[in-house]
Parts: sequence; structure tokens; C-alpha cells
Amino acid sequence: MAGWTELVLLYGKLVGGVGLGWGLGRGLPGPIAARLASNLGKFLYWLGIPVSCVAFVRRAELTGDLWRGAIVAWGAVALALVLATVWMWGGDRGAASGHGNGDDGGSLWRSRGSRGSFYLVAAFGNTGYLGFPVALAVVGERFFSWSLIYDLLGTTLGAYGLGSALAAKLGGQSVSVGRVLAAGLLNPTILGVGLGLASRPVGLPIAIEEALQLAAWIVIALALGLIGLRLATLPMGRSLSRALPALALKMLVVPLAIGLGLTAVGWTGPARLALVLQAAMPPAFATLVLSETYGLDRDLAAAGVAGGAIALLILLPLWLTLFAP
Repeated sequence: MAGWTELVLLYGKLVGGVGLGWGLGRGLPGPIAARLASNLGKFLYWLGIPVSCVAFVRRAELTGDLWRGAIVAWGAVALALVLATVWMWGGDRGAASGHGNGDDGGSLWRSRGSRGSFYLVAAFGNTGYLGFPVALAVVGERFFSWSLIYDLLGTTLGAYGLGSALAAKLGGQSVSVGRVLAAGLLNPTILGVGLGLASRPVGLPIAIEEALQLAAWIVIALALGLIGLRLATLPMGRSLSRALPALALKMLVVPLAIGLGLTAVGWTGPARLALVLQAAMPPAFATLVLSETYGLDRDLAAAGVAGGAIALLILLPLWLTLFAP
């Protein structure tokens, strides 16, 4: 279990990796930076992250309670969607009584596009590219499986399943059920997990095992760099104030509720912290992709992703203070 010294080292890795990517994104010509981010993203999606999953799953502790991680993930999504609905309903009520927050005196939540992006920002976190390195640094490889289950059965199926359907509905488009299921289930990361599980009984030479672990950590570093590259192209500006309520729900209210709920049912170990950290991750880049694909509020989604990356650095010590064993 990581202590405060390890947390400082984690900040160094996060800021260093993301900062390097951000610097490249700001320094390179726009088309080149965009192409680099696209190619790096494809490499990590199709090969890098699956390879890291093989390496970490081989050394992770697997228990019969892991299925609970998926329930926690979907519980976090459901809670975020309910709270987001209540918040926007309150905004519409305020607008109807003459106290709206829109530029024209009405509530911006009457816009289907803004509602869709608000839901996505509030509900779906970056539990892979950012959640994995944070969890590995704080709770270690032994409990990595909890973070992995949360990401695969929660975020991956949630964002590209429920998230796609929600974005399509609010964007006024149709969505194929088969396409949604394919996006969630036919995922290279799932293949990587399967290979990792299948290879656990197989003893590998020390040199190969060490090479596999080194490759996995290089992938984690590249993932942080990719986050920086993408952040360098995102505007925050005036849309940040509109994204703040969604960020508060996503990164403060929901993880706090998850942590207190798990404590109430008797979970007090590293698994609890791993799940709280995943619930506390900033909005996923998938929220921006879905907002663009289905014609939602891109500025709101971009502000949520960029603002969430900053909020993570502020809130990490809170979760360690409250929920570290």
C-alpha cells in the first residue's frame, strides 16, 4: 500500500508523463500533434494496453469477490446519472421561475446536446489510461484486478454501451444494439485479460517475465503521454463553469458515496480504495468522442475532460486520507 512518499512519486509520474505529452502537443504543429495522438492511441488500444493487462493479470490477486467490482462500477454510473438528472431538473425549475443560468434567461439544460454531454461527463471516468497507473501506484499490482474489473465491466461496457445509446438518443440519432454490444465486448483489452488469465499457470523464464513487466510499465508511461497530447488540444474557457457541477458529481459526490457505502458493508481493505479511486477518475476521453459523434455539446465535454485532469491532482490526497487501510 502506497504511503505519502509514494503519493509524491505518483504526482511526479503523473505530472511528468502528462506534462511531456502536453508539451509535445503544444510545441508540434497541430496536424502533426493530432496524427501522433491518433497513432499512439491506436497502438495503445490494439496492442499496448492488452499487453500490459497480460503482464499485470499474471501477478494480480484473483478472488471470488471480484464480481462485486462490476456491481460497484454500475452503481457509480447509475448514481451519477440520477444525480445529474436531479441537478438539471433543478436548473430547469429555476429557469421556469425566472432564475435561469442560460445566456437568454432560460436553462441551458433544455438543450438536448448539453444534457447529453453533462450526463457523459458525470458518469464515465478515465479508468483505463489514467485509472490504471494511479491504482498501480497506490494499491499495487496485487490488487490491480479490482481496477481492471471496474474498467472492463463498468467503464468499457458503460461508456460504449449505455453511453453510446444515451448520446444517440439525446443527439437525435439512432444507434444499433449490435454495434453497441460489439464496441463493449469485442475489445482488445478483454483479449489481453483472457491471455493473462490463461497464462497464469505457465511459468516463464525470468528474463521474459521481466521484459513483459517492463513493457507494461512503458505502456503506462505512453498512456500518460497520450493524455497530455490530447489535453493540449482541448479548450476549457467559458465552458468550464458549465462543467463544474458534473465534475463535482463525478469526482467528489459519487466516489465519496461509494467509499462510505463500501465501508458500511464492511469493506475496509485495499480493494475498497482501488474501487474508490476508479470511481474518482476524471471524465474519460470517450465522453468527448461520443459528444462529437452524436452532435452533443463538444465544448462542455472538452471542459469536463480538461478540468477533471486538474481536479484529480487536488482530490487524490482526500481519498487516501479517508479510505487508505
